[in-house]
Amino acid sequence: EEPGEESFTLAAMQQQINKYKANGLQFSIDDVGTGINVYDHIKPLLESAEEIKFAMQNFRAEDRENEIPIQLKFWRDVAVQHDIRLILEGVENDAEDQMADDLNISLRQGYYYGKPHLFKLKVDHQWCAILVIEKPLFKIQLKSAVKSIQISRLIYLIIII
Repeated sequence: EEPGEESFTLAAMQQQINKYKANGLQFSIDDVGTGINVYDHIKPLLESAEEIKFAMQNFRAEDRENEIPIQLKFWRDVAVQHDIRLILEGVENDAEDQMADDLNISLRQGYYYGKPHLFKLKVDHQWCAILVIEKPLFKIQLKSAVKSIQISRLIYLIIII
């Protein structure tokens, strides 16, 4: 999407994806529903993907915030249909967290859960940015118990600087 980027055929992209996957890497499609990553454009790549990422902040930047609930439901259904992960980006408040709960989207990130912060690695003394999410992301209701158990997940996004 950057100016000056080359254009690639679907066959060329698929060939590169297959090379990466043959070496143990997974293929993720970022920013679905915005920019050029609309359904008709990326549909042929979905069979190769392990995950798609839905960025609410992109909808906000395009003044399309009112489309988020409908688009998010659509992309959740696409993920279910193709048996791939859906990661919700840009969660910023209780209402958005609740929307993700209501749609059974357990993988999410955003400032609502915490802001990235720097820490120093002991091994090589490089600086890294890390985002740690410690908020419970889902609950399990036990049939034999009256109360539910909250399961917390730690999600780390580490970027070497």
